[in-house]
Amino acid sequence: MNEEGWGLREFLGFIVVICLAVLVTMAMYNRGFNDLFDSSTETENETYNDIEDILVSTAHTYTDNYYYKALEDGDEDRVTVRDMQGEELLKNIIDLKDNKIHCSGYVYFKKEDGKTTYEPYLKCGDNYQTVGYKAKYDEPVK
Repeated sequence: MNEEGWGLREFLGFIVVICLAVLVTMAMYNRGFNDLFDSSTETENETYNDIEDILVSTAHTYTDNYYYKALEDGDEDRVTVRDMQGEELLKNIIDLKDNKIHCSGYVYFKKEDGKTTYEPYLKCGDNYQTVGYKAKYDEPVK
C-alpha cells in the first residue's frame, strides 16, 4: 500500500465537505447573516414607514410582472395589498401595535416622463393610517 497520498475515498470526502461549506456560505449570504442567526429582531424596530416602503417595492414588482399592460407615460392607477397578496408577492401585514389586526392598503402609481412614481397608503385598524388614505380605493384584507 502507498501511504504517501490521499486515496479516492479521502479525496471524494474532501470534495463533499468543500461543496457543503460553499452551499452553507451561499445560504447565509442570500438570507443575510442576521436573519439566519436571530430572526427575533426582525420586527423589533420595524415602523409603519418600513411597511410602506415594502408596499412600494412590491407594487413595483407587481406593475413590472403582473399588471395587465406595460406602463406608458400618462398611465396612473392603484394596486391594492389584496391584489399583491393574490399574486403571492405579499403575506398578511400584521399591525405593529396589535397582532390581531391585519393591515390593508394600496399603492398609487403614475408614469410621467419615463419614470414611475409610487405612493403607498396603509391602514392598520385605528392604530395607523397614512395621510391621504382613501377607503374607496382599498380592499380590506379578509
